[in-house]
Amino acid sequence: MNFSSNSTKSVKQLISEGLALHQRGLLDQAKVVYEEILVRQPRNFDALNFLGIVHAVSGQLDLAIDLFTKAVKINPSNANVLFNRANAFISSGNFSQALADLDKSLLIDPNNFNALLIQGNALKSSNRLQEAVNSYNKAIALQPDLAQAYSNRGVALSELKQFDEALGSFHQAIRFQPNLAEPYCNMGAVFTELKQFANAIECYNQAIAIEPNYADAFYNKANALKELKKLHEAIDNYKKAITINPSHIEAYFNSGNALNDLNELE
Repeated sequence: MNFSSNSTKSVKQLISEGLALHQRGLLDQAKVVYEEILVRQPRNFDALNFLGIVHAVSGQLDLAIDLFTKAVKINPSNANVLFNRANAFISSGNFSQALADLDKSLLIDPNNFNALLIQGNALKSSNRLQEAVNSYNKAIALQPDLAQAYSNRGVALSELKQFDEALGSFHQAIRFQPNLAEPYCNMGAVFTELKQFANAIECYNQAIAIEPNYADAFYNKANALKELKKLHEAIDNYKKAITINPSHIEAYFNSGNALNDLNELE
């Protein structure tokens, strides 16, 4: 692409061009186009919003939030840019600011099930578990096949010790998205909590079959095997978790404990 020719194009043409590049995943090229628009029109809402998305996807969250904030000042009633800034706040761990933006976004567009989904995620991360469940329920009411909402709701319900409801929610997630490993792993965690270790191991095996490099599934499976005194198998699974994720501290620690238990038995 010859960017030197952009000087002859209108801002409207550049927006279309940048968005086309963006949608094709050519983020660096889209970024150049958006930046050129902002040189010409520093308060161009679309360029600020789209450039913010590019920086958010690239992990440059402070830059993204700054761009979204400038866009919000230009058009504070735009639900989309509030949603985008909320996502960036969540990625940066600022859940209170994210929730404030989501409240505003949902007042403008109450039928945005994705906003309700990430609202649930922010509430869950803030340990506001029943409120998180309520947000997931609203998202599901709007989009009944939203597998991630069922899966995340299951996690919140399990943390509330509502295990039967959690298992039902995980089953719904799997029904709508059978190739999603996470609900199988989380279902295994519920069965582990209920001391149904054989059922837990079966769930972890399902998660691993879908996602062979799922370190936490190997780790959790190892814990269940350890509870069943299958120490050799437990140690093998701890090793697999560590191979996938060498910084998995808990896997090292529990593997050491399993080795000690094995040495005592032998």
